[in-house]
Amino acid sequence: MPATLENISTEMPIGPPPQVPGLSTATLDTLASRFRGAGLFVMVLDHRGTVVYHDPAAAPFFTKFVLPLVRSAGLLRSQINEAASRITASSSMALWNFVPGAALANFPHVEKRQLGGIVVLAAKAGNFSLEEEVLREAGQLKLDATWLGQQAASIPEFDEADLGGACKMFAAMARDQARIGAVEQEIASLSTQLINSYEELTLIYQISGGMKVNRGAGDFFSQACKDVRGVIDVRSMGFALCGEGPAKLAPALFGESEVSPAQLQKLTDQLMNVLRQRKDTLLIPNLATDHRFSWFAEHARQIIAVPLQRQDQILGCLFALDKTDGEFDSVDSKLLGSIANESAIYLENSMLFEDVRNLMMGVLHSLTSAVDAKDPYTCGHSERVALLSRRLAREIGLPEQQIERI
Repeated sequence: MPATLENISTEMPIGPPPQVPGLSTATLDTLASRFRGAGLFVMVLDHRGTVVYHDPAAAPFFTKFVLPLVRSAGLLRSQINEAASRITASSSMALWNFVPGAALANFPHVEKRQLGGIVVLAAKAGNFSLEEEVLREAGQLKLDATWLGQQAASIPEFDEADLGGACKMFAAMARDQARIGAVEQEIASLSTQLINSYEELTLIYQISGGMKVNRGAGDFFSQACKDVRGVIDVRSMGFALCGEGPAKLAPALFGESEVSPAQLQKLTDQLMNVLRQRKDTLLIPNLATDHRFSWFAEHARQIIAVPLQRQDQILGCLFALDKTDGEFDSVDSKLLGSIANESAIYLENSMLFEDVRNLMMGVLHSLTSAVDAKDPYTCGHSERVALLSRRLAREIGLPEQQIERI
């Protein structure tokens, strides 16, 4: 092979290869390898006739001679552009004979009723010879005629009938591969959805299992925020409560953000004001561009907040800052909404339990006061016993719930 061949580039342009809708590069490589042994060369053109894919392992006759001719400028380029522009999604298979020494069969690759590309199957022409036109094109490419003849002799010839049959077979295989690829993508998508659904259901079940009315609101929401962080992978997760009873808690934030209590209080106050008006999920993908929350952009890039709502009453909110693997989406919004609904039920029940407890304690105080009033000698005895019991229980390190019972 002459040294001048080293200067001929048949590689694709630098950068990611163009994608053929419905046919991945791996699929095209697989199909090309099956037809390569029969002496055929696979290319894909766009609607302008530009090569967007070719078999990189094809015989040198194709990569050094046919491919550069298809890409060349001048009259041949115009013929290819014109022929490609006439192909539509409804076109049938056709043969091109304007490439010297080669025969090209083509068919449209259709994806979602649109032309996705033009698949071309190239072969050595049945009447190939080193005629004047072939030698002229080889000279333009600086190819040695003897070398070209040797390369052409190493691959079989195809007449129009055989090439047309091979093209129909390739078209059928390409359609099958496209269907298989679509099914594989659908299966992968369903698998991902099933995994996400399982994680979400597990999280909801775990949170529901901790919904005990005698459990402190701070403990419940702290654990809920930590559990949610593990599922949707956010940088920080927090909660804010409003109202009386167990909701008398300062807002809390769990994660990597360094936010002062005053800043956190200001953020949650603003969130609650917005959520009271919206009564729906609040998603801000870019805090810096939101006039209400731009002051918080130094601490986070994005935020999503959902209200803790029972009927028309807003009891608080859950919010998350900065999803680490991308942007918040509808899946995250749906999951946080489900968690918020469960948490709102707990919070409402906890507030009702607190009301019942206060009522019960009021009755007990009334009874003890009645006993003390009847016998001045034992006045205050019940309260002193309760106070001493509480202090003793706390000193020996009993849990807060057990201290309360004592």
